[in-house]
Amino acid sequence: MGGDLGPGPLIKAAKKFSKNNKDVYLYIVGSKEKVSEYQDLKNLEFNGEFISASEYLDSNDSHLAFFRKKNNSMQVAVNLVKNKTADAVISAGNSGAFVGGATLTLKTMRNVIRPVFMPIIPTITNQPFCLLDGGAFLEVNSEVLRQWSVLGSVFSKLVLNKPSPKIGLLNIGTEPGKGTKKYIEYHDYLKSKIENFVGNVEARTVLGGEIDVVLCDGFTGNILLKAIEGTAKSISKVLKESLLKSPLGITAALLSFNIFRKIRKKLDYREVGGALVLGLNGVVVKAHGSTDCKAMVNALKLAHKTVKFKTLEKIKNAL
Repeated sequence: MGGDLGPGPLIKAAKKFSKNNKDVYLYIVGSKEKVSEYQDLKNLEFNGEFISASEYLDSNDSHLAFFRKKNNSMQVAVNLVKNKTADAVISAGNSGAFVGGATLTLKTMRNVIRPVFMPIIPTITNQPFCLLDGGAFLEVNSEVLRQWSVLGSVFSKLVLNKPSPKIGLLNIGTEPGKGTKKYIEYHDYLKSKIENFVGNVEARTVLGGEIDVVLCDGFTGNILLKAIEGTAKSISKVLKESLLKSPLGITAALLSFNIFRKIRKKLDYREVGGALVLGLNGVVVKAHGSTDCKAMVNALKLAHKTVKFKTLEKIKNAL
């Protein structure tokens, strides 16, 4: 209910996903009045059911609205996982309320100090990397980062099919002594504790696809995440404006259409679908606020794979 584009594209995604995943049962949670504008609730065109919620959260609601607004759609959906009715929950709504509410409702795994907001970032090599943390926790310690490395590594092995994930610490330089006192401590601790730790990595190299798990505090990770999104949009805008200025540019654009389409596909956040909140007792996927049908289908695929490969169970064993 809280996504920028409303429930329409998400219901369309449910139908599209169901066609190729007959074994998955979907629960659509939301306002009966709003959802019925897009779907006949008595004759659903996907394998699943609709669950009515009397309220829903928007982007202006505070984190606490998850609990203050009784029977809101986000709360109802998360409780389906808590009560073992559903295996995973996905939302494109209010990020703070969703991550905070899911954390307090589902609780963290044993041996996990803090859960992590883990976006999966596309790269130019079609080998996405996991960013831990994307903005949930602004301050961390060395042991938290070590635990997150386990979460990211297990996920990379099972879901992204990377047998031996390379782990790096996001920093301002590759040398061991670079960064603040905290980041120097992080580096030395991780080097002594993690087998596949490659050391410090710089923001300018992460889109090269050579590092599989990138560790940092949420403050640094969120800046990286938004810088990547902003750069991709800016380059696209500059290219479009430059090429459409002259007949020669338009001709060049038409001839290069397939190349531009491939580049856009490589760096399109919709190809991944969403970010996992790992470390909780349940599969939680936070989809982008502007999630459309394509992005939600991929978010559903991400949740499905995470459940199918028993990722959480294997993370618990690894911890």
